[in-house]
Amino acid sequence: MLGRTYSCPVEAHLLFNMRRTRTCKGCEGQSSSMEVFTNLSLDLEPGGSVSQALDRYLTESSLKYACQCGGNTSGMQTCFLTLPNVLVLHLKRFRFTLTGRIEKVEDEVLLSRNLGLSIGTGEVHTRECTEPHRCPGYIRTLHQ
Repeated sequence: MLGRTYSCPVEAHLLFNMRRTRTCKGCEGQSSSMEVFTNLSLDLEPGGSVSQALDRYLTESSLKYACQCGGNTSGMQTCFLTLPNVLVLHLKRFRFTLTGRIEKVEDEVLLSRNLGLSIGTGEVHTRECTEPHRCPGYIRTLHQ
């Protein structure tokens, strides 16, 4: 191994960075943090698609947060800062019922051939790319 450098395949192909931004609904003040991911866990909806699940993940959500301005409601937005060579999506196939029981989601999941992602925004685009190797930011699925 003399003269060779080791490159971790996980770091080289699976790691990506995401930014979470919290915005106070009272004063519009923001705070951000950057996180490193190897995969995303997405909640499924009956009859939904992977694109819709990813859209929901990236959509601003409301949360309670006590701001210095006195406001107590904020929004949390997540966006991609970098994209990996391989994006691993974990589709949550189980959910809790209103009575607290676990049930398996048996519905089909719609998966388009290509999934477009935008860096720095919460945008997800599903469209066909006739030449995927020439479409940066598009992810080809492994299975049809």
